[in-house]
Formats: sequence, structure tokens, C-alpha cells
Amino acid sequence: MKKSLLVLITFCSFGLFAQEISLQGGVSFGALDYEIAAFPNSNLYEESTTEANFRFSFLKPLKEGQSLDFGLGYLVKSGQNEFVFTNNQGEETGSTTTQLRFNYLSLSGLYTYNISSDGIIPYVQIGPKLDVLIDDNTGEGFDKDNLNSVQFGAVGGLGVKKEFGKMVLGLISRYHLDFNKIGKWQNDGQEGTNSISGNRFTLNASISYRL
Repeated sequence: MKKSLLVLITFCSFGLFAQEISLQGGVSFGALDYEIAAFPNSNLYEESTTEANFRFSFLKPLKEGQSLDFGLGYLVKSGQNEFVFTNNQGEETGSTTTQLRFNYLSLSGLYTYNISSDGIIPYVQIGPKLDVLIDDNTGEGFDKDNLNSVQFGAVGGLGVKKEFGKMVLGLISRYHLDFNKIGKWQNDGQEGTNSISGNRFTLNASISYRL
């Protein structure tokens, strides 16, 4: 809770210098890489999922065609897995699909460069990010101390936008790369470590307003 509050305060303080505000909403795509040392080919939660994603940001121009996009968003990292049940004869008797989810507040500062200046404007973004874990569905049998409460990483994006006076409409796709794991731990008497990781793609429509 303290880390989430600090992230919110940091984000709001940047709003004092903003000259444009932006609201982005859409979806994220990706899966998890759940590695168990004792079962190296387990391939758990490797099936891709689609999750809701949104982001609010403050923008400050740097110079012609360049700006800083400082945003706070909601990002879910998840994956799903189908478990098949069999009887003593090895015959399939049924199956169930489960999903593992980790919900984050994602804070990012992105350098934005406009490739052109007229009409429909393509642009690129790149910069660091910090994700703070706010919730998960690992259940009571999972030791929460195995999870990293904060993840560091980088974001790269490619988008297009169109200006309508003070209003700007656009579409942006980003790749969220993590530098550290969602979780990492070692069981007693076990060789090697277990880990969970999961990078995501996001695709968002955006609407911005110049102050």
C-alpha cells in the first residue's frame, strides 16, 4: 500500500508541469513463463491471455516534435493452462482451464518522437517503467513472499495520432519488458530455482487534450 501511494504521489506531482493530458484504453496480450526446477518441461501458464488495460498520462513538450509522456496505468500479467484428467487406464475423463493473474500499477516515463508533423502523425516511444504489485490470485497455498512487490523494466511503443485543434486522437501499441521476475524462490532441499515471468504487449486507443 505504501509503495502504491508513493507511485500515485510521484505521478500527480508531474501533472504540475503538464501541457497535455491523455487517456488511453484497450487490451494487453501475453502469457506467463512459470518455471519449476524439478520439472523443467512443465510449461505452466504459457497460453496467451487478453486483459483490459488503461493508462492516464501527462505530456510535456521538450522541443519541436519531441515530448515526455509520464503515465500511470493498470497492467495485468497473466497466463492460462489447461489441466487434463485421466483415469487408471489413461483415458481422458475431463479437463479444466485455470488462469494465474498478477495486477499492477504501472508507472512509466516515455520519450516520444514524432516521425512527421502533418496529417496522420506516426510516432515512437521508449523509456523506463516501474510496476507495483497490487493484487494476485495465487491463493492461500502460495507464499506471497516469493513475489517481487516491484518490477523494473522498459517500454517501447509505436503509434499514430491525428490532431483536431486542441484534441488529439490516436492508436498506440507498446511492448512491456521486465528486467526482474514476477517471483523467484527455491524450495527446501531443491536444486535450482523456481520463477514466474511475463512480458506483455498492449494496444490502446487514446484521446488527448492540450491545456
